[in-house]
Amino acid sequence: MADIQPSAGAPAAPPPLAHEPNAATAAPVAVAPVVGSPDAGGDAQEAPFHPPVPAPSEYQLPSWQAQQRGLPVDFVAEREMREAFHAAGVDQNLAASLYSAALAAAGKESTPLSMASDYVTGERSLRQAWGGEFDANLRAANEEGRLLFEAMPASIRRGMSYREFALASGLANSAPIAKMLLLRARTRGGSSKTGG
Repeated sequence: MADIQPSAGAPAAPPPLAHEPNAATAAPVAVAPVVGSPDAGGDAQEAPFHPPVPAPSEYQLPSWQAQQRGLPVDFVAEREMREAFHAAGVDQNLAASLYSAALAAAGKESTPLSMASDYVTGERSLRQAWGGEFDANLRAANEEGRLLFEAMPASIRRGMSYREFALASGLANSAPIAKMLLLRARTRGGSSKTGG
């Protein structure tokens, strides 16, 4: 559920793993030391939870789903995506969810009506979960989504804006991904509120 309002002029979903040469890298996200570790400085405060970040080769992306759907898999672009996920500090669960959302978007005929319907469904789910914090939570989730988008290599972004990418990748209408992005934003910021 990105900051997207469905529109008739939205771009068609590009193939999720099309490759273009890229040398972009992103700085790794700082992870707070574990409480009680020598790096924690002996402080009794709880450090925010940060799911472990796999090495690029350790991400288990559901490439088999693409093959089942008859979609091409560009393993060079997938390798770049794994490296970008690692550099941005993306955990396994979020990486697999982003990949699956992109596959679903690529395999679906997107029309203005279907995008509007998906948006309403996603928004309804988030409004029920977040209540009066919907606007603030959505802003935080979008900011986190933008940070991840900026860490992606050019071969994945394909010259799109964040808004275009969110629509094309399926991120714009995914309540589960919005919730994961909000949790990621809050844990990176040290907040313990999860917002459902």
